[in-house]
Amino acid sequence: MSMGSIFQNQQLKDLLPNIKPEDLTAPYDSIAGIIGVENTLKLAEEFEGTTVYFRKITMQNIIREHLYEQIRTEFDGQNYQQLCKKYGFSQAWIRKIVTSGFRKG
Repeated sequence: MSMGSIFQNQQLKDLLPNIKPEDLTAPYDSIAGIIGVENTLKLAEEFEGTTVYFRKITMQNIIREHLYEQIRTEFDGQNYQQLCKKYGFSQAWIRKIVTSGFRKG
């Protein structure tokens, strides 16, 4: 018998404050320790029965993606040299970024 969403059932929702991360099984206990029990249960409910892969995220990757997007925004169709000087990339690299939406990483 399915209990439905815990967030639509008031009785189940009332129990949430009593649930601690250590009450959950692995890996939910670790996740709940980071984002909280309620958010962990929301994730579990959303992705129930599926495998979720978290790609390694680094600040370098995040910054790089924003930098490449900024270069694409500033590109006017001819200003390769200015972008090379401004960002310290070769003209070939700037071309890859702006012509193919190239994303490294």
